[in-house]
Amino acid sequence: MTDRQEKLDYADRWSLDALTLSNPPGYFILVDIDMTSTQQIIAQLRGQGIKGTYTHMIIRATALAFKRHPELNRLLLGKRLVYPDSIDIGLSVGSPIALSGNPSMVIHNADQKELKQIVQEIIKRAPGVREGHAAERARMWHFFCEQCSSSTICHSTGLSWFGYARDYSR
Repeated sequence: MTDRQEKLDYADRWSLDALTLSNPPGYFILVDIDMTSTQQIIAQLRGQGIKGTYTHMIIRATALAFKRHPELNRLLLGKRLVYPDSIDIGLSVGSPIALSGNPSMVIHNADQKELKQIVQEIIKRAPGVREGHAAERARMWHFFCEQCSSSTICHSTGLSWFGYARDYSR
């Protein structure tokens, strides 16, 4: 199966041109969500010796949402909408010199992976990504362009900003 592509209509092209000529407003929204069920799932994972976190849960939930609503899994490339045939989710991995907000790893075919697989993949790959950050910023930009350009969405939780500890192993 290959990616499906559609041409943008004139209204979408006008919007795209307007965004390239002006700076779109930046904003964020805070929403209170009952995470009791999520906390229970994380506790179950930790009981099995798996260091699951909220980030892993959000990655899995995003993959399931894209699977249930495939019309959301799309990219704007030039003047075409591309509907990838896979659900790839970019994840920004933090380090002291990370490129802010840029995805530094992609979980390919995330919708086909169980939560445990996503946790294990991120835990396994994150140290290498952090080493890459420390080694050379220019190399990371090349890595980003080469490895992460296919992800439909980039997940970057700054949960430590909200008082969550960076070490989720407790």
